[in-house]
Amino acid sequence: MGGYGSTRWNWHDKRLAAEDCRRLPLPVLKNDIQAGRVGKITWSQNGEVVSRIGYQVNGLDDSPSSLRLTYTITRTNGEKRDVDYPIHLTTTPLPWGGSRHWFVCPGAGCGRRVSVLYLAPGGIYFLCRHCYNLSYRSRQEGYQDRAFYGHMAELMRDKHPWVTWRTMREVLRD
Repeated sequence: MGGYGSTRWNWHDKRLAAEDCRRLPLPVLKNDIQAGRVGKITWSQNGEVVSRIGYQVNGLDDSPSSLRLTYTITRTNGEKRDVDYPIHLTTTPLPWGGSRHWFVCPGAGCGRRVSVLYLAPGGIYFLCRHCYNLSYRSRQEGYQDRAFYGHMAELMRDKHPWVTWRTMREVLRD
């Protein structure tokens, strides 16, 4: 019992990775977070648009209070569902002046202040990673995986000096 090879690594179900979900990062929208602003966010893959959502910033003058998202979800059975809901915004002051905007997670009973919301495969709403029980892919890898990707990146360094182990991991996964 407990000898070499007695563990069951990779036999358990892993959590869904945040990298496999649609991300709605607030820092990307920071210049558009003004009351009355309307816009679209698109996700593309290989140059082709795969998802699109519309948004509208609600609030008074210079203090936005919510971001209304509008999009259509297509279920696996082909059924379409229109989704339209607000995500509340809050701000915190920065020590050097100004303020930072945050999403307030719309998940039932959550209310976490986050800068990124996710739409998991099969999900309907953008929620924080805690509500979807997401994990980062790097947290599910062992040190051997990172060493392997680092070694592969070193082999490519003379051809592509910008390659890091993270980049190599993404290249080898595709």
